[in-house]
This record gives sequence, structure tokens and C-alpha cells, in this order.
Amino acid sequence: MLAAVVSLVATSRQDARDATRRWGVYHEVVVAGSDVAIGTPAAVADLVLERRPTALVPEDALRAIPSDDDRITTSLSARQVVTTRDLALLRPPGVAPPPGTRAITIPSDRGTPPARAGDLVDIVLFGDVFGPVVDDQVLEPPGVVLRVEEEAVTLAVEPEQVAPIARGLAAGRVALAVR
Repeated sequence: MLAAVVSLVATSRQDARDATRRWGVYHEVVVAGSDVAIGTPAAVADLVLERRPTALVPEDALRAIPSDDDRITTSLSARQVVTTRDLALLRPPGVAPPPGTRAITIPSDRGTPPARAGDLVDIVLFGDVFGPVVDDQVLEPPGVVLRVEEEAVTLAVEPEQVAPIARGLAAGRVALAVR
């Protein structure tokens, strides 16, 4: 019996050494504990720390749970490693939008609802942006606020939304609605 226990322990230790050789050192990173929807405040998102092998950790993986002021800018699947690209931070000008999206700036005025980085906004194209027979339209998916300035709001939008938004801006027929 004792020989079986010793053999089992030795095998387990060897398996651990083999795994370390295969995968490298493990690091603690932030992962989504469950699916997280775009725009979810980090404070209420199910984000947890988990150990992952170096080979499976992106360079920009978060190593600590983000602050309460951050918001998730992309949908996250359960167990997905959270990276800096997955958060809207109050960042300096010139920061790139999340991968696969485009940044576009919408002029704002007193009629623009207050927004902050990470907010989801409906982009409303109204009037004859698409021609005289098309009614008002809310683009899907919503935009994510990247930056708010005194006279403009910069959004991350899908590539196919850029042209309709640009036409709407040229015609003065774009409005934002904070969700």
C-alpha cells in the first residue's frame, strides 16, 4: 500500500514537471468568470484571477482586477483572458480603438447627453441620410465611447458603420443616445 502511494506521488510530481516544461511558468491573469456583455461596468462584471501558462497569456493581459470606473468594450466569453483592449479607460488622445473597430468623432453640443468613456450609445441617423424613402435608423451594434471632450465624443464603431455615420455627419443628421 505504501509503495502505491509513493508511486502515485512520484508520478504526480513528474506530471507537474512535464506540464511546466510543455507550458512554461504560470502567471495570474484576469479572466471572465462567465460571459460578459459589451459595456458592462468592470465593477459588476464577473472578472476573476486565474493562473494560466505563459504560452497562453497575451502580452497585454490584465494582471489585476480593473478599477470600478472601467467598462468592458468587447463581449467576453467565459474563461477568456481580459486584455487592455477589452476595457475603456480614460486614456490620452490618440489611443487606438479596440481591434476590429474604427474610431469616429461626433461633434457634441448642449443637446448631447452626458457620456463617459465606456458608455454604450445608440447612434441615430435621422431624416434623409439614406435617401428620401428611408426613415430614421438606430445603428446596431451600439457605439462605445472612447473619449469625451468639450465639443466632441469619440466612439468605437464597426467598420461598416463608418460610411453611414459620415453621411449623417455631413448632412447634420446624427444624434447619440446614451444607454
